[in-house]
Amino acid sequence: ANKLHHARLPLIHDGCVPQARHTHTYSDAKEALKTGARNVKENIKEGVKTDLSAWKFVKWFGAGAGLVLLDFSFANWYNRRNERILLHAFEHGSCPEPDVMREQLIYREVAIKKMKRILEPIPDHSSYHVVVGNHRTGKTTVVRQCARDVGKGVIYVDVPPVLDNFIDDLAKAIGYSFKKYVSFTESFKRKILGNSESAEQPRFFHVLDAFERGARKYKANNSKPPVLILDNISKLGQENVKLLKDLQDIAKLYADQRSCVIVFVSSERTVPRMMMQQSSWSRTEKKPIVIEDLTSKEAFTYLHSKLGIEEKVTDQLIQLLGGRIRDLKEYGNMIKSGETFEGERAFTIWTMMM
Repeated sequence: ANKLHHARLPLIHDGCVPQARHTHTYSDAKEALKTGARNVKENIKEGVKTDLSAWKFVKWFGAGAGLVLLDFSFANWYNRRNERILLHAFEHGSCPEPDVMREQLIYREVAIKKMKRILEPIPDHSSYHVVVGNHRTGKTTVVRQCARDVGKGVIYVDVPPVLDNFIDDLAKAIGYSFKKYVSFTESFKRKILGNSESAEQPRFFHVLDAFERGARKYKANNSKPPVLILDNISKLGQENVKLLKDLQDIAKLYADQRSCVIVFVSSERTVPRMMMQQSSWSRTEKKPIVIEDLTSKEAFTYLHSKLGIEEKVTDQLIQLLGGRIRDLKEYGNMIKSGETFEGERAFTIWTMMM
């Protein structure tokens, strides 16, 4: 029995040892699987976090790049649009209607022929011009009438005595806008480099620069210089002589460059005399264009055909008043309102004696 017992012990021992080893190995494997699964999940989470961060970066970078591109595109569109408006003013001309009702407008053949000669310059035109005439001769009407007839390439400005107003009027005539769109990146670059375009630069320089750009493009497209009419410069002779001198210097510069023809229109002969004292007078056409009174034929056409006054009274008014258009208009309207010629004649003689 003891031998049998001892003989079985190793069998039991041998049987128990393999079972214990098997149990331990399974448990370790199970734990390893759990750990591995846990590691995989954590790695996946970390990967997702990394992917999300990368996606956010790409998304924000793309949005920023898109905004920069949009900013550049809008700035380019806005500023090119302003340039097209500027060139349109030169190509089609810019001048208000004559200050006379169309049905009362007469064709002053002699004066218009003189004006058209300088409003349609040859390609290498190299002088500027002065147009003079007494008050009430209808200079502004003739000038505007010619400017609108020619149209293309003619810019008209009625000059006010105040510089700021002149700048605004010139800007309006050429369609220039002081509002420029500068992209954010361009603005940032200028600040970094300290190369900001002078907001401090005088407004006059901005307008003048725009005018010169338009003039260059117009001449390049049409093989002749544009014309700038500065009407009523006699106001400057009275209140802003410095601006008059500056404009005369600019006119000489443009004549030297053959880039633009400037026409000064004055009601007072004192202003041309002042201009003659300047060295820049050397580039003016020496003989000013004179806008005179209406001829007898033109005066008759105006009173009889335009105002509807009978022939006899028309002849009497012309003999009394001559061809001064403003006087003919004033007295013609009085006749139309019921006044008699004798009454107007007496009033005129009395006025002349005052």
